[in-house]
Amino acid sequence: MTHFLFHLHECGVVTEDEEGRDLPDFESARHHAEIAARAIICAELEDGDICLGCHIEIENRDTGERHIVAFRDVVRIVGE
Repeated sequence: MTHFLFHLHECGVVTEDEEGRDLPDFESARHHAEIAARAIICAELEDGDICLGCHIEIENRDTGERHIVAFRDVVRIVGE
């Protein structure tokens, strides 16, 4: 298992993940970040807002490797 941290970058404010999560691989970490991003977007919609410029930064604690999951990449806008 690899330990991943999920840092939230939301409208200029960074919330560092102090605990993280053990997951088998990066694809699992990406899936976890996508679900978290969608949950945050849903909560924002309750206030009538949505920020597609925010993102979650996935950090492999062992290697320091980092990847970005942008909110705009985890939703599809359909219709008008």
